[in-house]
Amino acid sequence: MQASKKSTASLLISLLLFASAAFLLITAFFMAFSAFLPLMTGESIQAQGAIFGFVFGFEALILFTAAYLCFQKYLEHSASEKQTRFSLARWHILILVIGAGLALLIGYFIADNDFINWLFLPILTIPAVLLPIGLLLGFGAQKIELGPRWRVWGIFGLGMTLGPFILVIIEIAMLFIAVILIAFYYASNPVFSGELINLANQVNLLQNDPQAIVNLFIPYALEPGAILFVVSFFALIVPFTEELIKPIGVWLFAAKLDSPAQGFALGALSGAAYALIETFGSSGQTTEWASLISTRIGTSLLHITSTALMGWAIASVWRDRKLLKFFAVYLSSSILHGAWNTSVIMYSYSILAKEYDPSNALGLLTPYMLAASIALTILLFTILILMNRKLRQTFSPDNSEAQPTNPTGNESDQPGVGT
Repeated sequence: MQASKKSTASLLISLLLFASAAFLLITAFFMAFSAFLPLMTGESIQAQGAIFGFVFGFEALILFTAAYLCFQKYLEHSASEKQTRFSLARWHILILVIGAGLALLIGYFIADNDFINWLFLPILTIPAVLLPIGLLLGFGAQKIELGPRWRVWGIFGLGMTLGPFILVIIEIAMLFIAVILIAFYYASNPVFSGELINLANQVNLLQNDPQAIVNLFIPYALEPGAILFVVSFFALIVPFTEELIKPIGVWLFAAKLDSPAQGFALGALSGAAYALIETFGSSGQTTEWASLISTRIGTSLLHITSTALMGWAIASVWRDRKLLKFFAVYLSSSILHGAWNTSVIMYSYSILAKEYDPSNALGLLTPYMLAASIALTILLFTILILMNRKLRQTFSPDNSEAQPTNPTGNESDQPGVGT
């Protein structure tokens, strides 16, 4: 009788997710505590801290669940191998749309009310963020087998933790290097070095007036060189980096995927996890709360679609060694991401120019950038729907080509290259 082999992968993932959940729970506690601390001095509660405390606690709950289900695999519980599949019915769509709409509508009316926003916005943020992401994920993963439950939750958890952590480290490092190089260039130029000294002196004099400091830097921000730097970083470097790292769970389990269709669905899942973390992380402001959450739906669509495409490419290159296809999809996903970032950045610049420098031609770009964002949203949604329909027609659990047989009957539980 052959002894069972424990899944090291599930154990490592469960430990990582448990540690991440514990960290988020502690962070949530301190955020909530700091938000309610002003009550002791008779001041109003900080809604921002209350929102972050609540959503970080919710993220911890998700990760604790994922860690538990992954640990079930290590304990060899049969429930961990249950197959997972999305089936999005029309009534599901209706409920998700109505639920998200009501949360956004109620939040819109109470966001500026300091008397109650600290109580209701933290609760409303959860459905306002979660339901649209769930709906978009449903469109991308519709009727495609995602694989065993523990692996699905593991990939989702990795998309919420390891992927964002690696990206933050890489992007901060690249931004730091770029800023250092630019600062060195300006400091070595006598003309610019004098201007930098003068600017530093003005900042020192205005240190008690944050808005004045912002106004001081705005003319520099509207300079063509500054705009080129920002667009180059966020429309080139960031997309090409993120599209490789976001589907980290798909990379780790590429050898275990049944088909490119499954890679697409799990890529959508990884994109949804990343979108969830990113949107919750920017949901703390009360001013224009509903507008912020609504516009983030488009960014969530971007992450889900682009990462789904990458998941499809990863599964394809692993199964069929189609390197050219992989690089073509990687380039396309990064270009879509870069185009989205460019439209958002230039729209922001146009609004800034209208407010602080009406004579600047950037102010004329507002309607064009808005139209570009709408067109990209339609394109991304169309790609998500059509790719799902195309791929699920080629994938069936009973299809021998979609589910390659293993004549030995042995399958390693480790992520990575299969033997």
